[in-house]
Amino acid sequence: MNFVSYDGQMLFAALMTGGVAAYWIAIDGVRLRRAVVAYRAAPGDRSIRDRIFGSVIGIIVGAVGVFGSLNYYYW
Repeated sequence: MNFVSYDGQMLFAALMTGGVAAYWIAIDGVRLRRAVVAYRAAPGDRSIRDRIFGSVIGIIVGAVGVFGSLNYYYW
């Protein structure tokens, strides 16, 4: 017995994945902005460059999640 159809389950999974990925992009966008401001204050600090790199990778991962969810239903 199915409570929810397969299409309903896939829609829920795509919406959750896209939502979490969009939230991830927003969080890493804020972190990236803070790291860039900190790097301008101390340009030689390698730990800040690591934070910038990590935030960029996080934004890329979030973009893959959003575009993957959109691709499943709209493209």
